[in-house]
Amino acid sequence: VKGLPDIQARRLFCLEILLQNGAEPDFYAKQQMFMGHRHLATLIPEVNNAVTLDEASKTRDLKEMLKVIATGIHPDANAAFGGFAPIGWAAIQGDAAAMEALIKAGADVNQKLPGGTTPLQYAAIHKQQDVFALLVEAGADTSVKMPATDPAYPGKSISDLASDNPNAKEFADFARDLLGRQEQQRLAQNPQMATLRPVPVNRQPVRFKTPAA
Repeated sequence: VKGLPDIQARRLFCLEILLQNGAEPDFYAKQQMFMGHRHLATLIPEVNNAVTLDEASKTRDLKEMLKVIATGIHPDANAAFGGFAPIGWAAIQGDAAAMEALIKAGADVNQKLPGGTTPLQYAAIHKQQDVFALLVEAGADTSVKMPATDPAYPGKSISDLASDNPNAKEFADFARDLLGRQEQQRLAQNPQMATLRPVPVNRQPVRFKTPAA
């Protein structure tokens, strides 16, 4: 194609022509549009929605994110391509009203955000009591642990995160009580879980008979 300076530009031009003529890109191509070639995203509604939400997410303004979601865009649209989902910001900022709205709109309470952290883990790290309770009530996984590669909290459990700051004893007590009550409810619904015991392992050394001469 004349007039285009390099191979990359020519490829993008050809891709744009293909998209305009109904070609269906694979996930990798969509992710590339989301990450670096956003001018092409307007040709694919799924990616365009993700880009629109991601632009709002980058402002860290939950009101702006909710405005975008109110237009019909799914609250996890940008997370599908590696963006930071609004539910993560609600957890970090402790915005209970926004959290309620996001959960109602269908946000995944167990969404793995960039770096592998979940909203509940962010709520525990930032000691956000109200959103922590909302997430647990909505079914957030309380058994998750921080990635082993996390520089600040490697392998930490939710309980560890909730109690890691001696100046946040009120939150630690709240979280411990909430998680304890949740465990009691779980056991009440599954009584057999309370009676399960690990099967003992016979650790006696194995003795071999010496064959007769």
